[in-house]
Amino acid sequence: MREIKFRGKDKSTNQWVYGYFVGVSGDDVVIIPTGQVNYDLGCIGVSNSCYCHKRSFGQFTGQYDCKGNEIYTCDVIRSYDSEGKPILHYIVWNDAEACFGAIDIEHHTLSGLNSYWIEEFEKEVVGNMYDNHEYLKMLNKEWYERLELEQANNNTKL
Repeated sequence: MREIKFRGKDKSTNQWVYGYFVGVSGDDVVIIPTGQVNYDLGCIGVSNSCYCHKRSFGQFTGQYDCKGNEIYTCDVIRSYDSEGKPILHYIVWNDAEACFGAIDIEHHTLSGLNSYWIEEFEKEVVGNMYDNHEYLKMLNKEWYERLELEQANNNTKL
C-alpha cells in the first residue's frame, strides 16, 4: 500500500513541507508536517500547521523516479528518446481513469504512471511547475488554462 502524503511550499519560510493535508484556508493549503501529529492525544495542534501556496500543493504518487526520488503531482519528469532528445512529462491526477498520469509537455498526450514505465525509460524528476516556471511556458495556452481550471477546482494540479 502506498503512503498517502502531500507537499507544499510554506508561505512563511518558502521551504517545502511534507506531511498530511488538513484543508484549504482562503488562498492557502494547510499541511501538518510528518512527525508533528501526536496520535496518543488524538488531536492535531493548529500551531503545527503550515500554510502553503495553493499552486505548490502536490500529492505523492507512490512512485519513485530512476534515482529513487519521490514523484508528486505537479512534478516534471524527463527521459530521452532514441536520438537523445529530452522528453518531458507533467505529473497529474487523471480523474477519468482514477489514477496518476503523465502528460507529455510537447505532444499533450497522457500516459499512465507506473514503475515499469519509469524504470524502462529512466524517468527522472527534474523540477516542478511551481519552482520551474519555464515548464509552464512549454505548455500551450489551452493546456495551461485547462490545468489552471483543474487546480482551481481540485486544488491538486498546479
